[in-house]
Amino acid sequence: MNDENKHQGVELRPVIARLREIEKKCASMGSRNEEFPLMQERLSSIIKRLEAGEEPSGEPLAYRAIARELFPVAHIFESVGFMSVGKEIAHVERTLQDLAPEAPVADAPTAGSAARLSTSRSPADADRAGASEQTDDEETDHHVPWPIVGGLVVLLVAIMIAAMIIFGVGPFRAKPPVRATAPTEPVETAPTPVPPAPTAVPEPSREAPGPSNTLADEVAAARLALYYGNHEEAIDHLSAAALIDRDDVGVLEIADELVSGLVDDAEAAASDAKWGDVEPILERARRVAMRFGLDTTSIDNTGRRLAAIERYVIVGPNDTRTIRSSTGRRVELNMKDGSQRTGRIEGVEGADLLLEVRSDVGGGIVSYTDKIPLASIDTIKIFED
Repeated sequence: MNDENKHQGVELRPVIARLREIEKKCASMGSRNEEFPLMQERLSSIIKRLEAGEEPSGEPLAYRAIARELFPVAHIFESVGFMSVGKEIAHVERTLQDLAPEAPVADAPTAGSAARLSTSRSPADADRAGASEQTDDEETDHHVPWPIVGGLVVLLVAIMIAAMIIFGVGPFRAKPPVRATAPTEPVETAPTPVPPAPTAVPEPSREAPGPSNTLADEVAAARLALYYGNHEEAIDHLSAAALIDRDDVGVLEIADELVSGLVDDAEAAASDAKWGDVEPILERARRVAMRFGLDTTSIDNTGRRLAAIERYVIVGPNDTRTIRSSTGRRVELNMKDGSQRTGRIEGVEGADLLLEVRSDVGGGIVSYTDKIPLASIDTIKIFED
């Protein structure tokens, strides 16, 4: 640790110890999310710089920049539910920001040096020096830099204009309603002077995060959304990452996983008889694939296969209104005991479903009506034929 950071050794030791604990947690979470190994490498780099007491370039430690590098680590822990770890990282960030060096202050003369100066001077010299120092102090106290004076003037002008607008004074006074009067000769009036617009005071610039950090954050957020099956949120983060670097390997991998996930969503919608959701989901997957130059064969094959599936609706046994309106249609009953029954609906009689059953007996078709208690049925699949 170099001389400039020796006085901060006491503060850095607990910070480094906390970062090592968080690094171990990243290592233990590596199997859960692919971003944790990246965060572990970032923590390892920060710990090495803090232990060395300087940046790799030899410059003094940039504590505020190091604190900003910890934000993605806290974000990924909080996103998976470890809020306490996120709070611990936030505490480390504040500690590093407090360690940032302030502007150097001119050294004030000590009491011993002042005493030595006063004893080495004659009384006359001391009087002249005291008068000179008093004059310098008065000049220093009453001298205000011109930029500050200009800023105060601009601020006063802005306040006056805002007050005139609020209270309707001067050129900002509300005009009375126009009343119909007899035509009169036009009278020339002098134009109302418009006060000059206040000069905008530029705000201090803030250092924006680098493109690589932003890209890594968006890729990590997209992966996390895919992990939890939130495809809409994954699309948002993927779009933001593509604006930074569309050809990044991580971006293309996420796009391919997202297309596969959307195809699975379409098949799940068809399995639940949500036929109106199938085509919009496949179209969303097709747009993602085309944007990133991916193959759409699997999307097209899935669309043709689902389009050929026989359409049906799934209802519960308590939906007797739909069951009665489907009289004559073919059904498949999933019983609560795990068995299945097929036939055509003849109607509902009390608490029983009337099912027309046809069976092959001795080379001939025998048709009969079977009463099935509605309470013994789990779901009813009603086909469109």
